[in-house]
Amino acid sequence: PRFDAQAFEIIKQNLATNLIAKEKQVTSAFQDSLTLASTGHSKRSVLFDQKLIDNVTLEGASKVYRERISNANDFTFVFVGDFQESELLDLATKYLGSIPSTTKTEEVVNHNMRPAKGKTTVHLEKEMETPQTTINVSFNGDMEYSKKNNLELYVLSQLLDKRYMERIREEEGGSYGVRVGGSVSWEPIGNYNLSVSFNCNPDKTDELLKIVYGELKKMETSIGAEELAEIKSNYKKGVSENQRNNNYWLSNIANNLQKGTPVSDEAGSIALIESITTDDLMATAKLINSEPDIIEGVLMPK
Repeated sequence: PRFDAQAFEIIKQNLATNLIAKEKQVTSAFQDSLTLASTGHSKRSVLFDQKLIDNVTLEGASKVYRERISNANDFTFVFVGDFQESELLDLATKYLGSIPSTTKTEEVVNHNMRPAKGKTTVHLEKEMETPQTTINVSFNGDMEYSKKNNLELYVLSQLLDKRYMERIREEEGGSYGVRVGGSVSWEPIGNYNLSVSFNCNPDKTDELLKIVYGELKKMETSIGAEELAEIKSNYKKGVSENQRNNNYWLSNIANNLQKGTPVSDEAGSIALIESITTDDLMATAKLINSEPDIIEGVLMPK
């Protein structure tokens, strides 16, 4: 790329404008606090603030680019789509073949950017025009990465999503919607994350927090075959649709190259979801409840 000073200044001005917009948001300090808590306040944590913008220089950007592109020895390029292989090979030879390469390779370094052990509370109060409480609870811990483990976390999150909707939204009338996510990371070490977030009436904060923990606890002993079948059915529909999606295959192949997981076709993906049982999910819920590292975030109005 061309490292143009004028273009760089425009980028920095845009960043400054974005920062002003961010700092006007009542959730800004709350989200920054959650970010720091998620890494155990590691010195390598990066927040989008004025200090970050001030430290970005054109020379620094150029240095990082030239350093990263100086050795393609451990680069792997994946192409997915409608193309002629011979034409793609010619283009790759011309534009990628010219990237320098040495015998040097890089290894992932574990900087231990993880939540502190036990429970970390991030409770803040802010002035608000429209008073509401924002709740964000995440459960974290060790778990070996595998396609099945990752899928189990996803299924568990979907089951919880449905239960929270029934309890928090429909029965308690405490929130318009609850967002639940679950996955297993593989680098630098195997680690699971299950997160629950929603906005609610401030008067219901304590009551709804109890439901967050309580419904996850119930998962240890009570998961119905019918509710699991519904999640599986929805997942299989998505698998069928993804077969025509380039991004699905790109991710599938990249995961194979990075993590050594097999490339799954439609039959393989369906077989994997069908292999998951209620006993598997109850065991996973029990593991999460055993000794999780929890970040409990609550943003309340003053």
